Amino acid sequence: MFSNSFAGIAPSSAPGFIGAQLVGAALGYLAVRALYPSESHQHVDVGLS
Repeated sequence: MFSNSFAGIAPSSAPGFIGAQLVGAALGYLAVRALYPSESHQHVDVGLS
């Protein structure tokens, strides 16, 4: 079930590994949002004033 190889993750290390994966995913999401803003979040001047 679990590997003894260098690539395996010990069961006691799994919570930290999963936490680090979630932090990395959140940082990646924020980086993509910052680098590629959607058009719906950009200010559009419609000239109503």
